Amino acid sequence: MQRAELVSLFVELRTSEPVIVGPGLTSGALYQADDRPPTIYNMDMGYATAICLGLALAVPGERVVALEGDGSMLANLGVLSTIGRYAPANLVVVVLHNGVYGSCGDGRVETGAATTDLVGVARGPAPGSWWPRSKRPIAGRAPDPCPVTTWWRRRSSSSAR
Repeated sequence: MQRAELVSLFVELRTSEPVIVGPGLTSGALYQADDRPPTIYNMDMGYATAICLGLALAVPGERVVALEGDGSMLANLGVLSTIGRYAPANLVVVVLHNGVYGSCGDGRVETGAATTDLVGVARGPAPGSWWPRSKRPIAGRAPDPCPVTTWWRRRSSSSAR
């Protein structure tokens, strides 16, 4: 499956929730496929999830979605421990994992995500609070292979504060 197909699937599933997209090709693809408010595109590397966390805490009745690349997620791994601490049930973080920094250069600079278990890191700060919805390579090579990892926040009856 190519990035465009994944973005199309997201567009089909999306409702009216705020979405913040990290830098890179996914941001442009979502803009072209389904530009609508409230969406912020091309958020600086490592910030989409952190800002979505703040929104989720500020507006607990509204689902908030962060779309990040694996490189962007690696740039701010610390946000996962904060998410684990506050455990917002309305936060959804989707990480598109292609193993390269796609927003700079020619896409040949590896992220290091191939040797980093992103789902394991997400589980680490708050064991049992995250679960992988999908962690599988999706068929497809050039020009745009995009294995996907998605993390969905479980609803919790109580959260550590």
